[in-house]
Amino acid sequence: MKGLSSYPIAAKWQVGCALLLFTLAGQAMGAATISGKITPATGGDLTGATVVATSDTFKIVRAAVADDGTYTTDDSSTGATVAPGTYTLSVVAKNQTVPDVKNVVVKDGDKLTQDFTLKTATPFPIVKAAKPIPLTDGIDSASFQDAPEIDVNSGKQLSVVSGVTVNDWGGPATVSGRFKVKYSDQAIHLAAT
Repeated sequence: MKGLSSYPIAAKWQVGCALLLFTLAGQAMGAATISGKITPATGGDLTGATVVATSDTFKIVRAAVADDGTYTTDDSSTGATVAPGTYTLSVVAKNQTVPDVKNVVVKDGDKLTQDFTLKTATPFPIVKAAKPIPLTDGIDSASFQDAPEIDVNSGKQLSVVSGVTVNDWGGPATVSGRFKVKYSDQAIHLAAT
């Protein structure tokens, strides 16, 4: 059996080019895109709005929303690509909200479209405490029982940290939190874990 070194140079080039072609085709085939259009709430503004795709393995891909409401994850400037997997799609927009779209399955080379129609967000209620809350009372104490909970446990919350780009997140076991806020005549009371 002849080794590769015993073939003429032209044959080696053909083999090398074929291997390079298969490598490049494999990389192109693996990349997928998610795109669509965001419709703002009545009177809503899309300035700074972002679509966040968080995979079930906690990879985060962000896509800026253009002035016309369109977005696409096919943007090399972010450095993140949509790899095959299962994703949760979220929209982060000032004073607007929409439920997350969960269990979006992305396969090699997919070009998925997901549109969103935003609604005006309801204000977050902060409950008044009847009296000041002692510093020893924690988040699960009776003093904070009637306060709504703020959970920080998803990729969309990490994506809005100013000046920080997070593409790989270890999930809620790595970075997460719970908060409750109340106020009294004397102070603002915050409990967290």
